[in-house]
Amino acid sequence: MKNNNHINYRIEPKIKPLVKIMNRVPFIKTFSSCEGHFSLEDIIQHKDKAYVQFILDESKNEKYEKFKEFILKSIVDYCWDFNVAFYQRTNITPRSRINIDYSIEIKPFEYMTTRRRVEKEMRKSTNRGIKRVTKAIDDYLSLK
Repeated sequence: MKNNNHINYRIEPKIKPLVKIMNRVPFIKTFSSCEGHFSLEDIIQHKDKAYVQFILDESKNEKYEKFKEFILKSIVDYCWDFNVAFYQRTNITPRSRINIDYSIEIKPFEYMTTRRRVEKEMRKSTNRGIKRVTKAIDDYLSLK
């Protein structure tokens, strides 16, 4: 994540390439990420996805929409293996300030097999998704 307020956080190794390349997109500032976790308990608690949370330069919403469209079109052939979704979240702080942030989530295909195999297959699927999205963002940046 970008060094906002001079605080450095440890980025999990499997999501780090995606965080690094997202920080190269001029209108995105990342602030949180997770590489996804796939134990039975993690799946029950909905931690079974990788994500990067970010904020946007407010003047760049049109560029963000084109960015999203480019990424989603770039990975459409892989939707049988993993799902990629962009989300926007609006909340209010205790000081009545409205915050808007965004996330990209990579969720593996849901495997119906033994528990041990499920964890392994979901991890592999998520890793492939992270790599494909990272490549799509790299392709997007190379067009500029």
